[in-house]
Amino acid sequence: MEVKVSYIRIVNVNTMMNGRSIAYAVLCLLPFLLYGLVNTYNGPKPTLGGLPFFYWYEMVLLVVGGVLYAIAALITRDRT
Repeated sequence: MEVKVSYIRIVNVNTMMNGRSIAYAVLCLLPFLLYGLVNTYNGPKPTLGGLPFFYWYEMVLLVVGGVLYAIAALITRDRT
């Protein structure tokens, strides 16, 4: 005869929404919000090194997004 035991994990909402969780959410959502503001960077001027603003804004945002994701990973590193 086999006995199956199941556990129900009760999650405390107050511990889920602490400062680290909010910082993690903001850091992860910020690049998406900046990419969504297409009207702010959809133009040829100013140029930087011959590249229109649209292209160098995208390249800078890729680096900024990577840094923000790395910071978010460091914030949540000790959670697991």
